[in-house]
Amino acid sequence: HAGHGGAGAPSTGDAAFAEVEAEMHQRMGQASGATVDEAYITKMIEHHRGAVAMAEVALEQSQDPEIRRMAQ
Repeated sequence: HAGHGGAGAPSTGDAAFAEVEAEMHQRMGQASGATVDEAYITKMIEHHRGAVAMAEVALEQSQDPEIRRMAQ
């Protein structure tokens, strides 16, 4: 992703999503399953929960009609 791992302060856009991204990555790391199939499903559930949280940030902060449409 652009802006990840770079030196200096995060951009305003990256900062807006930092909290929900960190939570998503933490929850994905904790998600587990006895088989590859189960682990995949539990991790993807957390990944998609993160996507919903990112959409909520976009709806709160974006003024772009197309971005808002996609986030809805």
